[in-house]
Amino acid sequence: MKIKSLIFLLSIVTLVISGCSKDEDGGDKVSGVKVTVTVEGIEQEDSFYISFFGRDRSEKKLSWKVNDQMMEAHSDIELDNDDFLSGTTTYIGEAVDVESATIAVAASAVEDNSYTVSIKIEEDGEVVHHVNKTITKDEGIAMHNYVVGNMIRLD
Repeated sequence: MKIKSLIFLLSIVTLVISGCSKDEDGGDKVSGVKVTVTVEGIEQEDSFYISFFGRDRSEKKLSWKVNDQMMEAHSDIELDNDDFLSGTTTYIGEAVDVESATIAVAASAVEDNSYTVSIKIEEDGEVVHHVNKTITKDEGIAMHNYVVGNMIRLD
């Protein structure tokens, strides 16, 4: 009886340990994410915000390259009105060795203006989300999050 109890106890401990161990498969990872953002016609009084952030496979913050310039290592990227009013209307953010990434965006316009927003998100060269929208005082973009790496999208 003691042997059966010991075997049963060891079986339970083994199941608990193996169930709590880190997943070696890692799920659906992507090797690269590319975000293309174009904003045209925005004015100072309007509001536009987008950020890119995430984790690499080492669980560190992603290192992003924006418009072919490497940004500070392991940092989040945030763009707003001023970035698009400075003469550049398109930004391309890229990261590799991606475990997961989130793109957050919000946009609104003042009463007398409208502007256009185009956001394209790619995973490993495949477009997974693309939006083209005219932003007006009545039709904006409430805060949206697009999560890549595990193919979950929160709209």
